[in-house]
Amino acid sequence: MYEQKRLLSDPGMVDIEAELSHWQSSPGALGVQANAARQSDVVATLKFAYDSYLCGGGIPLDERIVSLQEKYSRLVAEPNRLPWGDVDRILRAVWQKMAVTTAE
Repeated sequence: MYEQKRLLSDPGMVDIEAELSHWQSSPGALGVQANAARQSDVVATLKFAYDSYLCGGGIPLDERIVSLQEKYSRLVAEPNRLPWGDVDRILRAVWQKMAVTTAE
């Protein structure tokens, strides 16, 4: 399971519980089909996506996607990994939401 190891105390800090609630209230928005047993893996991947966005230094996702795939494989244990296509969709959804949120 992926766990965030540090808290950010700058303007990039987000209320992760509110963000998770947002995605859980609109399950189809991520484009990921997960049964109840995989929901914890989706949550862990969402946390990975937010952490990656916040620590990304403004580098566009497409420029980081290869390194993020390697990082996800390294940090998330095999039985908890979602298929990469699902991870990619989650990363893109979070990046898009954060871009809108930070522009407001």
